Amino acid sequence: MLPEGLRLFAGVGGAGSGGCGCGAFQIVEASPVMEDYFIPGKELVCFHNLKELQELIPYYLNRPQERAEIAWAGYTRAHAEHTFRHRLEKMLSIVADHSIPLK
Repeated sequence: MLPEGLRLFAGVGGAGSGGCGCGAFQIVEASPVMEDYFIPGKELVCFHNLKELQELIPYYLNRPQERAEIAWAGYTRAHAEHTFRHRLEKMLSIVADHSIPLK
């Protein structure tokens, strides 16, 4: 398993933070990493299997207000916590914490 700080870079990538950062409503494949950074059902929607995805698509197509609220919540969270600046600061922090002193 990856160290806590590196899980963000391995699991979320552009799928969650990029789409949310653009204000997009998203239905994405569920993963424990994604759920560490966004609240499923509040900031984006996650599916666990094809059947669930097939049920979620028509549900949200018929609920534009709910889609907009989820998209806005994801946008707000992405800009508050998941920009490239946040990622770079986290990466530099991890490197600093694990650096080997030069002799």
